[in-house]
Amino acid sequence: MMTNIPHDDPLLTTPEAAKYTKISAPTLARWRYAGLGPDWSKLGAGVRYRKSALDLFVEISTHHVRRPKARRALEVSGTEAI
Repeated sequence: MMTNIPHDDPLLTTPEAAKYTKISAPTLARWRYAGLGPDWSKLGAGVRYRKSALDLFVEISTHHVRRPKARRALEVSGTEAI
């Protein structure tokens, strides 16, 4: 099965992926072994990460802070919280 891969979605080596994400290469390797982390491909003897897979991993790993309603109401009204 052939898919059209955009040319602007480069394949990165583990050291390149580590540099791009600021996640150490040993951590990426541990995550691969454990079945965690970003999607990756095995091409011959090398492991490659698509830049889009790294971006998606960061996006789904982002935690959004939820503020209590009372504090949020104060912030919206311009009143300072004590």
